[in-house]
Amino acid sequence: MSKPTISKTPSVRFIILIAAILLVSALWAWFRLVYSRPSAVFNHMLSSMLASPGLSKEISQTQDSQKVDQNVQLTTMPEQRVHSTSVLHQGADGSTVITTESVGTIAADYVRYTDIQTSQKTAGGKEFNFASVLGIWGKAAANDPDSGGAQLFNQTSLGVIPAGNLNAVQRRQLMRQIEQDQVYTTDYSSVKREIVAGRPQYTYDVTIKPAAYVAMLKTFAHDIGVTELETVDPAQYQDTAPLRFTMTIDVWSGQLQKINYTDSGRSETYGSYGARLQINPPNATLTVQELQSRLQQIQ
Repeated sequence: MSKPTISKTPSVRFIILIAAILLVSALWAWFRLVYSRPSAVFNHMLSSMLASPGLSKEISQTQDSQKVDQNVQLTTMPEQRVHSTSVLHQGADGSTVITTESVGTIAADYVRYTDIQTSQKTAGGKEFNFASVLGIWGKAAANDPDSGGAQLFNQTSLGVIPAGNLNAVQRRQLMRQIEQDQVYTTDYSSVKREIVAGRPQYTYDVTIKPAAYVAMLKTFAHDIGVTELETVDPAQYQDTAPLRFTMTIDVWSGQLQKINYTDSGRSETYGSYGARLQINPPNATLTVQELQSRLQQIQ
C-alpha cells in the first residue's frame, strides 16, 4: 500500500487571499503615489468645483471698524440661485449690528433687513424705531445701474475658485484653459499636510495671475449664462500684481475647505457640497433705492 502524498499545489482560498493582498497593496500605492499627490488633489478640487450641484460658504471679513459675517448657500439645480444671511458689525465697539437676508439670481438681487441694533440715539435722545424697514424686500435688477445691479449670484459663483455645474465638455475645456494659462500657481513641494478630525488636509500657498484669471472667469461666466464679463478685456489686467491666497483641501474628497486672503482680513470656509436647496425669490415691494431712502429717513 502506497503512502499518501501531500499536495504542494496552493489552495484556491490561498490564491484568492494573496490576490486580495496584492490588490489592496496596489490600491494603497496608487492612492499614495497618484491620487493623493498635492498636484492631483488640487486639480481634483478645481474640477469638482466646476461640477457642483450646490455648496455653502461662510465668509468673515474685517476692515477698519467694520466686520462682516456672511453665510452663503449656492444651488445650481434646478435653478442657479443664492441665499445669504449677513451680520454687519459697525463702529469701534461694534455696537451697531445690522442683519440682512438676501436672495440672488442671474437677473436680480433681493434684500431685506431682518434686524437692526444700535446704541445710537435720535436727535431727541430716543431709540431708533426701524419697524418701517424690517422684513421688507428690496429688488435690484441686473439691468438697473442705479441700484448696482445683480451682484450676489455673480460674487458667489465667480469667486477665487469659480463654482458651478458645467457639463463634461465645458469642464474639460475650462480645465485645459486653467492649465495652459497657468491661472493658479503653487509650489507643490511646500504644501503643508495635517490631520483634522481624522482626515488629511493639504494647505497650499497659491498665486493667481489676474489677466489669466479674468480670461478664465469670462469663459466660465459665458458657460453658466452670466453676461456681466462679456465686455471685460483681460489684457487690461496684464500689469496687475499677482493675487495671493492660502487654500486648504480635504485630501480624500478633493473638496475645498477654506480660502484665506493673504493681503486682507477675509476668509471663506466651504461645506455642504452637493446640497440642493429650494431658493425662491420673493415678491419684492420696493426697489433697493426706495428701501435705502426709507432707512435714511428714520430719525
